[in-house]
Amino acid sequence: AGCWLAGFAPTGAKDPYGLRRAALAILRIIIDLDARVDLDALIEVALAGFADSSETRDLAAARLQLNEFMQRRLAGYLAENLGLDPQLLRAVLPAHGNDPTDVVAWAEALASYRNQEDFKLLATGFKRCRNILEGQVLAPDQRDASLQRWAGGGAGADGESFAELNEPAEVELRQQVAAATEALLAAERSGQYDEVFRILSGFGPAIDEFFDTVRVNVADRELRQNRHAFLREIQALFVRYADFTAVAPADD
Repeated sequence: AGCWLAGFAPTGAKDPYGLRRAALAILRIIIDLDARVDLDALIEVALAGFADSSETRDLAAARLQLNEFMQRRLAGYLAENLGLDPQLLRAVLPAHGNDPTDVVAWAEALASYRNQEDFKLLATGFKRCRNILEGQVLAPDQRDASLQRWAGGGAGADGESFAELNEPAEVELRQQVAAATEALLAAERSGQYDEVFRILSGFGPAIDEFFDTVRVNVADRELRQNRHAFLREIQALFVRYADFTAVAPADD
């Protein structure tokens, strides 16, 4: 952290203070010890020691840069040293990369589902959500609130009522997701990541049917906005566990 703030961050082939090597050593120690840590929190603690001599904006920028730096080192280490598939890593690192030990478990769990047909439907549906929403998704700090809305039956962040969405396929998808939310959270908390992906895969046929039979971008402005809100809540739940676009089948 001190080297970073002093302007000695690695650039190109230059790394005079061996920060890349140091980062890899830290990550290897964490993983070898099976330790559970929050990298972002550790970075914040490391930078806090320089609070008296650095501007707040410098510390905030360094925190983001150091986190990205560690994530790149982690992706490289897991692929090159542990032999994990880079596609799987691209899927799970955005959601779980702050815990290097945990991300290994998520990647290994995802590996056993990625080629199953229901999971492929799920991943394709996730990609279609992303494409329709065009970046208008819930921020990471809003996802826990989305979980609570799903546990209560599902609703939009701005109070949109999904009970008004009455096409059979959207009713079925909403009911399935709402009914499974508590089981998803229980599996996540207990470290049963295979079970998480099993439950999510179960949504594959329903989300496929939704996109086959429901027109999202209808002329009716209120209905269109409500369906966009519905997809935002679906996307927020799924992205909590992985970026499924990284393992979705290629478009025909």
